[in-house]
Amino acid sequence: MLVAVNTLMLNRCGHGHVAAYISALLRAFNRIHDPGGDGFLLYCAGGAVGKHAPDIPRRAASGPLAVDARLWERFRLPDQVFCDRADVLLCPGGAMPRLSLLPTVVSLPDVIPLATADSDAPGWIKALKRRLPATMARAKRVVVPNRAVRDELLGWNESLPAGPPRTRTFAGRLRERLGFSGDGLWRIGDLAARTAVIPWGVEDDFYNPVPDDEMHSFKKATGLDRYVLLPSLEGHDRCLVLALKTWFTVIARHRLSHKLVVLAAAPDRRLRLFGAEAAGMGVADGVGVVMGASPSLIRRYYQAADLVLIPSDRPTCNLSLARAVACGTPTLAGGIARYRPDFLAGNANAEWLSDFALRTWQEAAARLLTRPGAPPRGSGPKVRTWDRHGEELMATLREVHREDKDRAFPAAGPGEMF
Repeated sequence: MLVAVNTLMLNRCGHGHVAAYISALLRAFNRIHDPGGDGFLLYCAGGAVGKHAPDIPRRAASGPLAVDARLWERFRLPDQVFCDRADVLLCPGGAMPRLSLLPTVVSLPDVIPLATADSDAPGWIKALKRRLPATMARAKRVVVPNRAVRDELLGWNESLPAGPPRTRTFAGRLRERLGFSGDGLWRIGDLAARTAVIPWGVEDDFYNPVPDDEMHSFKKATGLDRYVLLPSLEGHDRCLVLALKTWFTVIARHRLSHKLVVLAAAPDRRLRLFGAEAAGMGVADGVGVVMGASPSLIRRYYQAADLVLIPSDRPTCNLSLARAVACGTPTLAGGIARYRPDFLAGNANAEWLSDFALRTWQEAAARLLTRPGAPPRGSGPKVRTWDRHGEELMATLREVHREDKDRAFPAAGPGEMF
């Protein structure tokens, strides 16, 4: 089976949890790629894909439409994957061509774009929001990372009208046939049967403890002895302000010397907002921003931290949470109860809060930072790896491929040649 993987979303979103998911998935595919068996073919618009999956063949967008990755994805990608004789098209990130000649599997990180106002969303989120309903209606499988996202997706689907509005004009019927439905969305009848839950994983390197001499060299090189880590700036603005106030209040009340280290992928709007809030509180000198760190360096920051703060209103925060749990670093995460992952059960180094109350976060952070006799790092249950996620996703792709073959070549009845 040859799987065509649409990685054009990696170039559009650039950073954040969606880009981290696609990058980790490509590294897992690179380890299980077998040219003589189950193989992959990547479709990309730049050289960023090659560093994640150097052993998998790639085909870069070319031709007049290559100036815009969205145009190439919509009009050129379907023909290209068909000419390359691929069996299944995989679209991680939630975007797929409008018309696909192959059975398509879409991996949807969350349903936030469906509920995000256009005034608060970047350009690629607006485009994804317009295309998601038609994407889910055409995909053979929609893969989500947890049950909460599945329930939200099905709840959104149930809120739609039960059937399409009647269109009297020929132009209107043609637009509906091609998927240009505008605001006239209607319920997808079999979406529940086509939705599969495959939890995300964590990189294997996060399980490997850093030797003491390397940790000492890391702290000496960075000038960080004791610090609190904020590994992501995704989520609502209130999450960033909550993390900043929690850190500042705890170190001031308990007279601690911990700095706040922020991992950022690019100087975007949220980073500017965070800097303005820190300057307004007069604590900008205690905040350090690490921009575009390598995967190995990110692991060092997780493992050397005294506490990891992950306030978020998005289920994709579980990616940062899984990394912190794998390192065994004390972690405080949460915000919304239904997004609590199963791997936190029995973990004494991690706490999940179900609201955004500042006092609750302050008390929990102080308890984790100042508690005597803390559990040893690495204690608690293990989190699944990306290799397992890739294997389960491959099983879904094989199932879709088998269904497509059975539909194209039905079994012959008694007395029939074909």
